[in-house]
Amino acid sequence: DFVSLVQQLQAGNMAVPTESVDDLLGLDDGGANNTIMAIAADSPEEQHVEEGDLDCDIPTHNEPLPEEITLHSETRAANFTLKCNVDLRKVVASVRLAEFNPRRGSWMILRLMEPRLVARVYLSGRVHIMPGSLSHEELKHGARRITRLVQRCGYLEARCSQFRSELIRVSADLHFPVRLEHLANKWARHVLYEPEVSHGAHFYLHEPQCTISITSGGKVKLSGFKGNIKFAQEALRRTFPLFREFST
Repeated sequence: DFVSLVQQLQAGNMAVPTESVDDLLGLDDGGANNTIMAIAADSPEEQHVEEGDLDCDIPTHNEPLPEEITLHSETRAANFTLKCNVDLRKVVASVRLAEFNPRRGSWMILRLMEPRLVARVYLSGRVHIMPGSLSHEELKHGARRITRLVQRCGYLEARCSQFRSELIRVSADLHFPVRLEHLANKWARHVLYEPEVSHGAHFYLHEPQCTISITSGGKVKLSGFKGNIKFAQEALRRTFPLFREFST
């Protein structure tokens, strides 16, 4: 037993083995290296998914979107330039709905009542119209009104140049309910669902890049598609069968 072995060792009647750990385990000189290589082969780095294959688990199909599902513009933003530098203090002193706080940055806030919008005007003459529920034509009309206000402040050379509006978010109706919990369980890699925080789930798609927010009633909002509505349509077309799977 163990006690007798200890007594023999203390009395010097038993030889202590001098073999190395490798000899006892039956490993050669390259055994340790082979073990390390075997562990490294199973490391998470080998299981890392390439960036281009982030959506490889989503099945591909050629099925088009149903005709009754249409995307509606919900939020747009716009940018343009006045082609001249602007003294923000001078403009604020002349325009009633203008605010300028130099501690916040080298830009001022300009509000319009018709169309109802909020814009940032920078010292360099660059103007950014905040996202809102306005159409392209309404944003363009607002940009022209901002230009006229700046002209009345003494900047007759101001022009509305390089105007560009960008689609930020679109919405659609799937016309069927979706079981968000089942959707999140199956597609946990793509779906963020916290029912205690939000009533909807967020489906993240890499190609085309888009974020789809969906409610249990089948209402969806798409954002992050780089302003091109074709990307939003393709993202919804690709994920539509996944939502339809959990409609009942």
